[in-house]
Amino acid sequence: MYMSGELIAVIGLGVTMLTALAGGFGWVVHRIDRVESRIDRVDAKVDRVDARIDRVDARIDTLSDKIDALGGELTELKVEVARWTGPKSPFIAAR
Repeated sequence: MYMSGELIAVIGLGVTMLTALAGGFGWVVHRIDRVESRIDRVDAKVDRVDARIDRVDARIDTLSDKIDALGGELTELKVEVARWTGPKSPFIAAR
């Protein structure tokens, strides 16, 4: 069977293109695996930061409760001071 040079070149080109395509696909799969491992590490870091944020949020809640309690005590103190000083009598003339 006789094969021309052009036919051999086309068959070689097809084999080369399929090999390159398979190699490119393998490279992409390899890169995806590496990216997934990096994503796992970033997720672990995000989880640690999320836990810290939760702890800070809990501390802020306790501080907010304490500030609210102090605000109530301050209001009570203002009322007591106002009762001690009392209103100025309109019958006493200022000198």
